Amino acid sequence: MKSIENLTLSGLKWTSLSKLAAQLISWGMTLVVLRLLAPSDYGLMAIVAVFVSLLTNIAELGLGASLVQSKELTKQEISGVTGVVVTANIVMFVCLVAAAPLIARIYAEPRLTTLIQVAALQLVFSAVVTVPQSLAYRDMQFRRLALTDLFAAVAGGAATIAMAWHGFGVWSLLLANVIQGLLRTLLLSWGRWPRATFRFGSVRSHLEFGSIVAGLSVASQLINQSDIMIAGRVLTQQALGLYSVSLHFATLPMSKIMGTINQVAFPAVAKLQREPERLRQRLLEATRLLMLITVPLLWGISCTAPEFVAVVMGAKWLQAVRPLQAICLVIPLQMLNAFYSTAALGVRDVRANLYNLAASATVLPGAFFVGAKWGVNGMAYAWLLAI
Repeated sequence: MKSIENLTLSGLKWTSLSKLAAQLISWGMTLVVLRLLAPSDYGLMAIVAVFVSLLTNIAELGLGASLVQSKELTKQEISGVTGVVVTANIVMFVCLVAAAPLIARIYAEPRLTTLIQVAALQLVFSAVVTVPQSLAYRDMQFRRLALTDLFAAVAGGAATIAMAWHGFGVWSLLLANVIQGLLRTLLLSWGRWPRATFRFGSVRSHLEFGSIVAGLSVASQLINQSDIMIAGRVLTQQALGLYSVSLHFATLPMSKIMGTINQVAFPAVAKLQREPERLRQRLLEATRLLMLITVPLLWGISCTAPEFVAVVMGAKWLQAVRPLQAICLVIPLQMLNAFYSTAALGVRDVRANLYNLAASATVLPGAFFVGAKWGVNGMAYAWLLAI
Protein backbone atom coordinates (compact mmCIF):
# COMPACT_ATOMS: atom_id res chain seq x y z
CA MET A 1 0.00 0.00 0.00
CA LYS A 2 1.31 3.46 -0.89
CA SER A 3 2.07 5.89 1.92
CA ILE A 4 0.09 9.10 2.25
CA GLU A 5 3.15 11.05 1.07
CA ASN A 6 3.39 8.92 -2.08
CA LEU A 7 -0.32 9.29 -2.76
CA THR A 8 0.03 13.03 -2.22
CA LEU A 9 2.98 13.31 -4.61
CA SER A 10 1.11 11.22 -7.18
CA GLY A 11 -1.91 13.48 -6.76
CA LEU A 12 0.22 16.58 -7.16
CA LYS A 13 1.80 15.12 -10.29
CA TRP A 14 -1.48 14.30 -12.00
CA THR A 15 -3.26 17.43 -10.83
CA SER A 16 -0.32 19.69 -11.70
CA LEU A 17 0.17 18.19 -15.16
CA SER A 18 -3.51 18.44 -16.01
CA LYS A 19 -3.74 21.98 -14.64
CA LEU A 20 -0.63 23.01 -16.57
CA ALA A 21 -1.96 21.55 -19.80
CA ALA A 22 -5.40 23.06 -19.21
CA GLN A 23 -3.84 26.39 -18.28
CA LEU A 24 -1.65 26.61 -21.38
CA ILE A 25 -4.68 25.87 -23.55
CA SER A 26 -6.87 28.21 -21.48
CA TRP A 27 -4.39 31.07 -21.69
CA GLY A 28 -4.20 30.77 -25.45
CA MET A 29 -7.98 30.68 -25.74
CA THR A 30 -8.44 33.55 -23.27
CA LEU A 31 -6.06 35.80 -25.20
CA VAL A 32 -8.03 35.10 -28.37
CA VAL A 33 -11.33 35.84 -26.65
CA LEU A 34 -9.99 39.09 -25.12
CA ARG A 35 -9.57 40.46 -28.62
CA LEU A 36 -13.10 39.41 -29.60
CA LEU A 37 -15.05 40.66 -26.58
CA ALA A 38 -15.40 44.09 -24.98
CA PRO A 39 -14.39 44.92 -21.38
CA SER A 40 -18.08 45.50 -20.59
CA ASP A 41 -18.80 41.82 -21.37
CA TYR A 42 -16.34 40.81 -18.67
CA GLY A 43 -17.89 43.35 -16.30
CA LEU A 44 -21.32 41.73 -16.67
CA MET A 45 -19.89 38.25 -16.26
CA ALA A 46 -18.07 39.30 -13.09
CA ILE A 47 -21.36 40.30 -11.44
CA VAL A 48 -23.06 37.06 -12.52
CA ALA A 49 -20.18 34.96 -11.21
CA VAL A 50 -20.30 36.59 -7.76
CA PHE A 51 -23.92 35.62 -7.12
CA VAL A 52 -23.74 32.14 -8.65
CA SER A 53 -20.59 31.19 -6.75
CA LEU A 54 -21.97 32.64 -3.52
CA LEU A 55 -25.18 30.59 -3.63
CA THR A 56 -23.25 27.50 -4.75
CA ASN A 57 -21.11 27.81 -1.63
CA ILE A 58 -24.17 28.21 0.57
CA ALA A 59 -25.94 25.22 -1.00
CA GLU A 60 -22.91 22.96 -0.58
CA LEU A 61 -23.16 23.50 3.21
CA GLY A 62 -19.55 22.43 3.66
CA LEU A 63 -20.67 18.80 3.33
CA GLY A 64 -18.14 17.97 0.63
CA ALA A 65 -15.33 18.95 2.97
CA SER A 66 -16.92 16.96 5.78
CA LEU A 67 -17.03 13.81 3.64
CA VAL A 68 -13.34 14.17 2.80
CA GLN A 69 -12.30 14.97 6.36
CA SER A 70 -14.27 12.24 8.17
CA LYS A 71 -12.17 9.46 9.69
CA GLU A 72 -14.93 6.88 9.11
CA LEU A 73 -17.81 6.98 6.63
CA THR A 74 -20.84 4.70 6.21
CA LYS A 75 -23.14 4.21 3.22
CA GLN A 76 -26.02 5.57 5.30
CA GLU A 77 -24.10 8.80 5.92
CA ILE A 78 -23.24 9.15 2.23
CA SER A 79 -26.89 8.70 1.23
CA GLY A 80 -28.04 11.20 3.85
CA VAL A 81 -25.46 13.79 2.77
CA THR A 82 -26.55 13.30 -0.86
CA GLY A 83 -30.15 14.04 0.10
CA VAL A 84 -29.17 17.21 1.96
CA VAL A 85 -26.99 18.44 -0.91
CA VAL A 86 -29.72 17.84 -3.51
CA THR A 87 -32.34 19.62 -1.40
CA ALA A 88 -30.12 22.62 -0.63
CA ASN A 89 -28.99 23.13 -4.22
CA ILE A 90 -32.50 22.95 -5.66
CA VAL A 91 -33.74 25.46 -3.07
CA MET A 92 -30.86 27.83 -3.90
CA PHE A 93 -31.52 27.39 -7.63
CA VAL A 94 -35.14 28.49 -7.19
CA CYS A 95 -34.07 31.41 -4.97
CA LEU A 96 -31.49 32.67 -7.47
CA VAL A 97 -33.86 32.43 -10.44
CA ALA A 98 -36.49 34.37 -8.45
CA ALA A 99 -33.98 36.98 -7.24
CA ALA A 100 -32.44 37.64 -10.68
CA PRO A 101 -34.81 40.53 -11.60
CA LEU A 102 -34.05 42.26 -8.27
CA ILE A 103 -30.29 41.91 -8.79
CA ALA A 104 -30.67 43.33 -12.29
CA ARG A 105 -32.56 46.30 -10.85
CA ILE A 106 -29.92 46.93 -8.18
CA TYR A 107 -27.18 47.07 -10.81
CA ALA A 108 -29.38 48.91 -13.34
CA GLU A 109 -28.68 46.30 -16.02
CA PRO A 110 -31.76 44.43 -17.41
CA ARG A 111 -29.61 41.82 -19.16
CA LEU A 112 -28.52 40.44 -15.80
CA THR A 113 -31.94 38.83 -15.27
CA THR A 114 -31.61 36.23 -18.02
CA LEU A 115 -27.86 35.86 -17.57
CA ILE A 116 -28.21 34.97 -13.88
CA GLN A 117 -31.17 32.66 -14.46
CA VAL A 118 -29.25 30.63 -17.04
CA ALA A 119 -26.07 30.63 -14.94
CA ALA A 120 -28.12 29.25 -12.03
CA LEU A 121 -28.01 25.87 -13.80
CA GLN A 122 -24.63 25.48 -12.10
CA LEU A 123 -26.57 24.83 -8.89
CA VAL A 124 -28.38 21.92 -10.52
CA PHE A 125 -25.02 20.48 -11.57
CA SER A 126 -23.71 20.91 -8.02
CA ALA A 127 -26.68 18.95 -6.66
CA VAL A 128 -25.48 15.96 -8.67
CA VAL A 129 -21.68 16.23 -8.61
CA THR A 130 -20.83 17.34 -5.06
CA VAL A 131 -20.90 13.94 -3.36
CA PRO A 132 -19.21 11.87 -6.14
CA GLN A 133 -16.51 14.53 -6.40
CA SER A 134 -15.91 14.58 -2.65
CA LEU A 135 -15.69 10.78 -2.48
CA ALA A 136 -13.12 10.86 -5.30
CA TYR A 137 -11.04 13.36 -3.29
CA ARG A 138 -11.43 11.25 -0.16
CA ASP A 139 -10.11 8.20 -2.00
CA MET A 140 -7.35 10.39 -3.53
CA GLN A 141 -8.39 9.51 -7.10
CA PHE A 142 -6.46 12.46 -8.44
CA ARG A 143 -5.79 11.02 -11.88
CA ARG A 144 -9.49 10.70 -12.71
CA LEU A 145 -10.22 14.14 -11.27
CA ALA A 146 -7.32 15.70 -13.16
CA LEU A 147 -8.28 14.22 -16.53
CA THR A 148 -11.91 15.23 -16.02
CA ASP A 149 -10.94 18.83 -15.27
CA LEU A 150 -8.63 18.92 -18.29
CA PHE A 151 -11.29 17.66 -20.71
CA ALA A 152 -13.97 20.00 -19.35
CA ALA A 153 -11.62 23.02 -19.45
CA VAL A 154 -10.64 22.38 -23.06
CA ALA A 155 -14.25 21.89 -24.14
CA GLY A 156 -15.34 25.04 -22.30
CA GLY A 157 -12.53 27.09 -23.81
CA ALA A 158 -13.30 25.90 -27.33
CA ALA A 159 -16.97 26.77 -26.84
CA THR A 160 -16.02 30.26 -25.66
CA ILE A 161 -13.95 30.98 -28.76
CA ALA A 162 -16.58 29.61 -31.12
CA MET A 163 -19.38 31.70 -29.63
CA ALA A 164 -17.26 34.84 -29.24
CA TRP A 165 -16.20 34.53 -32.87
CA HIS A 166 -19.87 34.43 -33.91
CA GLY A 167 -20.77 37.54 -31.90
CA PHE A 168 -22.41 36.05 -28.79
CA GLY A 169 -20.73 38.64 -26.55
CA VAL A 170 -21.11 37.99 -22.83
CA TRP A 171 -23.16 34.86 -23.60
CA SER A 172 -20.02 33.20 -24.96
CA LEU A 173 -18.49 33.41 -21.47
CA LEU A 174 -21.61 32.30 -19.64
CA LEU A 175 -22.70 29.43 -21.88
CA ALA A 176 -19.16 28.08 -22.02
CA ASN A 177 -19.17 27.91 -18.20
CA VAL A 178 -22.47 26.03 -18.30
CA ILE A 179 -21.11 23.58 -20.87
CA GLN A 180 -17.97 23.02 -18.81
CA GLY A 181 -20.00 22.44 -15.65
CA LEU A 182 -22.32 19.98 -17.41
CA LEU A 183 -19.46 17.94 -18.85
CA ARG A 184 -17.66 17.80 -15.51
CA THR A 185 -20.84 16.69 -13.76
CA LEU A 186 -21.49 13.90 -16.25
CA LEU A 187 -17.93 12.60 -16.15
CA LEU A 188 -17.64 12.55 -12.36
CA SER A 189 -21.09 11.28 -11.46
CA TRP A 190 -22.07 8.91 -14.29
CA GLY A 191 -22.61 5.51 -12.67
CA ARG A 192 -21.19 6.76 -9.36
CA TRP A 193 -24.01 8.89 -7.96
CA PRO A 194 -25.02 7.54 -4.52
CA ARG A 195 -28.61 6.83 -3.60
CA ALA A 196 -30.15 9.88 -1.92
CA THR A 197 -32.16 9.54 1.27
CA PHE A 198 -33.96 12.31 3.07
CA ARG A 199 -33.60 11.09 6.64
CA PHE A 200 -31.13 13.60 7.93
CA GLY A 201 -30.51 12.24 11.42
CA SER A 202 -27.50 10.23 10.24
CA VAL A 203 -25.71 13.31 8.95
CA ARG A 204 -25.87 15.47 12.07
CA SER A 205 -22.10 15.40 12.65
CA HIS A 206 -21.50 16.28 8.99
CA LEU A 207 -23.91 19.20 9.23
CA GLU A 208 -22.19 20.46 12.37
CA PHE A 209 -18.72 20.49 10.81
CA GLY A 210 -20.03 21.44 7.36
CA SER A 211 -21.90 24.45 8.71
CA ILE A 212 -18.63 25.79 10.14
CA VAL A 213 -16.81 25.23 6.83
CA ALA A 214 -19.69 26.75 4.85
CA GLY A 215 -19.93 29.75 7.17
CA LEU A 216 -16.21 30.44 6.85
CA SER A 217 -16.30 29.93 3.08
CA VAL A 218 -19.32 32.14 2.47
CA ALA A 219 -18.04 34.89 4.78
CA SER A 220 -14.63 34.77 3.11
CA GLN A 221 -16.21 34.91 -0.31
CA LEU A 222 -18.38 37.88 0.62
CA ILE A 223 -15.35 39.73 1.90
CA ASN A 224 -13.01 38.87 -0.98
CA GLN A 225 -15.65 39.57 -3.63
CA SER A 226 -16.90 42.75 -2.01
CA ASP A 227 -14.68 44.53 -4.54
CA ILE A 228 -16.84 43.32 -7.47
CA MET A 229 -20.08 44.07 -5.60
CA ILE A 230 -18.92 47.61 -4.79
CA ALA A 231 -17.32 48.23 -8.19
CA GLY A 232 -20.46 47.00 -9.95
CA ARG A 233 -22.43 49.79 -8.27
CA VAL A 234 -19.82 52.56 -8.55
CA LEU A 235 -17.88 51.94 -11.77
CA THR A 236 -19.10 51.75 -15.34
CA GLN A 237 -19.36 48.32 -16.96
CA GLN A 238 -16.30 49.21 -19.06
CA ALA A 239 -14.27 50.06 -15.95
CA LEU A 240 -15.58 47.01 -14.08
CA GLY A 241 -14.52 44.84 -17.01
CA LEU A 242 -11.01 46.31 -16.97
CA TYR A 243 -10.74 45.72 -13.23
CA SER A 244 -12.16 42.18 -13.32
CA VAL A 245 -9.81 41.13 -16.14
CA SER A 246 -6.84 42.62 -14.28
CA LEU A 247 -7.92 40.74 -11.18
CA HIS A 248 -8.43 37.58 -13.21
CA PHE A 249 -4.92 37.62 -14.67
CA ALA A 250 -3.32 38.60 -11.36
CA THR A 251 -5.11 35.83 -9.45
CA LEU A 252 -4.91 33.22 -12.21
CA PRO A 253 -1.71 31.65 -10.82
CA MET A 254 -3.33 31.70 -7.37
CA SER A 255 -6.54 30.03 -8.53
CA LYS A 256 -4.71 27.38 -10.56
CA ILE A 257 -1.79 26.68 -8.22
CA MET A 258 -3.91 26.81 -5.08
CA GLY A 259 -6.64 24.81 -6.79
CA THR A 260 -4.04 22.12 -7.44
CA ILE A 261 -2.49 22.28 -3.97
CA ASN A 262 -5.73 22.46 -2.00
CA GLN A 263 -7.31 19.57 -3.90
CA VAL A 264 -4.42 17.41 -2.74
CA ALA A 265 -3.58 19.11 0.58
CA PHE A 266 -6.99 18.86 2.22
CA PRO A 267 -7.38 15.05 2.06
CA ALA A 268 -3.65 14.62 2.79
CA VAL A 269 -3.83 16.80 5.91
CA ALA A 270 -7.01 15.01 7.01
CA LYS A 271 -5.22 11.66 6.80
CA LEU A 272 -2.17 12.98 8.69
CA GLN A 273 -4.17 14.69 11.44
CA ARG A 274 -3.27 11.95 13.95
CA GLU A 275 0.48 12.49 13.36
CA PRO A 276 1.10 16.19 14.22
CA GLU A 277 4.92 16.17 13.94
CA ARG A 278 4.83 14.49 10.54
CA LEU A 279 2.15 16.91 9.44
CA ARG A 280 4.15 19.94 10.64
CA GLN A 281 7.20 18.91 8.62
CA ARG A 282 5.16 18.41 5.47
CA LEU A 283 3.48 21.81 5.86
CA LEU A 284 6.84 23.56 6.24
CA GLU A 285 8.17 21.84 3.13
CA ALA A 286 5.06 22.84 1.19
CA THR A 287 5.39 26.46 2.38
CA ARG A 288 8.96 26.73 1.13
CA LEU A 289 8.03 25.27 -2.24
CA LEU A 290 4.97 27.51 -2.59
CA MET A 291 6.93 30.71 -1.93
CA LEU A 292 9.80 29.58 -4.17
CA ILE A 293 7.38 29.31 -7.09
CA THR A 294 4.92 32.12 -6.50
CA VAL A 295 7.06 35.12 -5.52
CA PRO A 296 9.24 35.11 -8.69
CA LEU A 297 6.22 34.27 -10.87
CA LEU A 298 3.83 36.95 -9.57
CA TRP A 299 6.40 39.68 -9.11
CA GLY A 300 7.72 38.88 -12.58
CA ILE A 301 4.24 39.41 -14.02
CA SER A 302 4.05 42.73 -12.16
CA CYS A 303 7.35 43.90 -13.65
CA THR A 304 6.42 42.96 -17.21
CA ALA A 305 2.75 44.05 -17.10
CA PRO A 306 3.13 47.05 -19.48
CA GLU A 307 4.70 44.91 -22.20
CA PHE A 308 2.34 41.99 -21.58
CA VAL A 309 -0.82 44.07 -21.85
CA ALA A 310 0.34 46.05 -24.89
CA VAL A 311 1.61 43.11 -26.90
CA VAL A 312 -0.66 40.26 -25.85
CA MET A 313 -3.98 41.76 -24.76
CA GLY A 314 -4.18 44.71 -27.13
CA ALA A 315 -4.65 48.47 -26.99
CA LYS A 316 -8.19 48.42 -25.57
CA TRP A 317 -6.85 46.85 -22.35
CA LEU A 318 -4.00 49.33 -21.67
CA GLN A 319 -5.78 50.73 -18.61
CA ALA A 320 -5.41 47.31 -17.00
CA VAL A 321 -1.62 47.72 -16.60
CA ARG A 322 -1.48 49.43 -13.20
CA PRO A 323 -4.17 47.27 -11.58
CA LEU A 324 -2.36 44.16 -12.80
CA GLN A 325 0.95 45.40 -11.39
CA ALA A 326 -0.49 46.29 -7.98
CA ILE A 327 -2.55 43.14 -7.41
CA CYS A 328 0.26 40.78 -8.46
CA LEU A 329 2.45 42.08 -5.63
CA VAL A 330 0.09 40.85 -2.90
CA ILE A 331 -1.10 37.54 -4.38
CA PRO A 332 1.75 35.42 -2.87
CA LEU A 333 0.55 36.42 0.60
CA GLN A 334 -3.01 35.56 -0.35
CA MET A 335 -1.87 32.14 -1.56
CA LEU A 336 -0.03 31.42 1.68
CA ASN A 337 -3.13 32.44 3.61
CA ALA A 338 -5.33 30.13 1.51
CA PHE A 339 -2.94 27.21 2.00
CA TYR A 340 -2.91 27.46 5.78
CA SER A 341 -6.67 27.96 5.89
CA THR A 342 -7.09 24.66 4.06
CA ALA A 343 -4.61 22.94 6.38
CA ALA A 344 -6.45 24.24 9.46
CA LEU A 345 -9.76 22.87 8.19
CA GLY A 346 -8.09 19.53 7.51
CA VAL A 347 -7.53 19.12 11.26
CA ARG A 348 -10.84 20.77 12.23
CA ASP A 349 -9.13 23.83 13.73
CA VAL A 350 -11.21 26.86 12.75
CA ARG A 351 -9.90 29.43 15.22
CA ALA A 352 -7.13 30.78 12.99
CA ASN A 353 -9.56 31.08 10.09
CA LEU A 354 -12.02 32.97 12.28
CA TYR A 355 -9.36 35.45 13.41
CA ASN A 356 -8.17 36.00 9.85
CA LEU A 357 -11.75 36.38 8.63
CA ALA A 358 -12.51 38.99 11.27
CA ALA A 359 -9.43 41.01 10.27
CA SER A 360 -10.33 40.83 6.57
CA ALA A 361 -13.94 41.87 7.25
CA THR A 362 -12.67 44.88 9.16
CA VAL A 363 -10.27 46.09 6.47
CA LEU A 364 -11.10 44.94 2.92
CA PRO A 365 -14.66 46.19 2.22
CA GLY A 366 -13.85 49.64 3.55
CA ALA A 367 -10.67 49.79 1.49
CA PHE A 368 -12.57 48.83 -1.67
CA PHE A 369 -15.31 51.38 -0.99
CA VAL A 370 -12.75 54.18 -0.62
CA GLY A 371 -10.63 52.92 -3.53
CA ALA A 372 -13.62 52.85 -5.90
CA LYS A 373 -13.73 56.64 -5.77
CA TRP A 374 -10.47 56.64 -7.75
CA GLY A 375 -11.71 54.20 -10.36
CA VAL A 376 -9.96 51.07 -11.57
CA ASN A 377 -6.54 52.03 -10.19
CA GLY A 378 -8.02 52.92 -6.81
CA MET A 379 -9.62 49.46 -6.53
CA ALA A 380 -6.27 47.80 -7.27
CA TYR A 381 -4.33 49.96 -4.82
CA ALA A 382 -6.89 49.05 -2.16
CA TRP A 383 -5.65 45.45 -2.40
CA LEU A 384 -2.05 46.62 -2.10
CA LEU A 385 -2.69 48.72 1.00
CA ALA A 386 -5.22 46.49 2.78
CA ILE A 387 -3.36 43.19 2.58
